[in-house]
Parts: sequence; structure tokens; C-alpha cells
Amino acid sequence: MSSLRDQITNHQQTAAEERAEFERKRLMFNAQVTLWRLDAEQELAHLEARRKALEIRGNLGVSEIEQEGRRLGALGEIMLAEGDLYNQEIGLRGSYLQVSSDLVAAGADLLDAQIATLKQAIANLPKEIGANEFTPRGGAGAGGG
Repeated sequence: MSSLRDQITNHQQTAAEERAEFERKRLMFNAQVTLWRLDAEQELAHLEARRKALEIRGNLGVSEIEQEGRRLGALGEIMLAEGDLYNQEIGLRGSYLQVSSDLVAAGADLLDAQIATLKQAIANLPKEIGANEFTPRGGAGAGGG
């Protein structure tokens, strides 16, 4: 309220008041930058965890499908009469594995792009204002008073 009153009455701040106002604004700005950074880093950690979970699920799925393919291949050798059918099933599962692998890779690429974009956004956040960056409006000679 006193700031509004000072504006209306054209009250000039003392150097100490000016410094205190600068410190208040500097601390508020730095707190906001810290919140932005924490939010962005939290989102980055979330995306990286999702990326890792996707990779683990993909590896597990590939392993299960490979194991199933080996099992089906062995059955095909044992049962010659049904061998053609099993070989066709292996082919279908192989195609499924390729499509699944491509989907995992595409999902990983998308998460990598999001991660890179978020890292770049974090890198582009403004620097915090240091306490030594205060410049009084009156220049030299704007001492206390």
C-alpha cells in the first residue's frame, strides 16, 4: 500500500528503501526461478522414469516372445505333421516382435525428445539475480538520506 501511496504522492525512496525493495524483488524472483527449476526437474525425473519403465517392459516382452519362439520352434521339430503351422506361427510372432520392437523404439525416441526438450528448457531458464547486481537509480552519490 505504501508503494501505491508513494507513486501517487511522487515520494522518492531513500537508498536504503530502494535497496530493501531490490532485495525483496530479487528474493521473489529467485524463489520463482527455483520453483520453475524444481518443477522442470521433477517433470524430467518423471519422464526419465517412464522412459526406463518403457525400456524394461520392452526388454521383458522381447525376452518372453523370444522364449516362446524357441518353444514353438522345438515343437515344430518334434511334430513334423504340424511343423508348417508352427513355423507360420513363429513367423507371425516374429513380425509381432518386430512391430513391438519398433513401437518400443518409437516410444523411446519420443521420450528422448521430450527429455532433451525439457533439459534445454531448464538450461534456458534465466540466471538468478545476485545481491551484487544492485544499482541505485541515483548512480554515484545516491547514498543514504
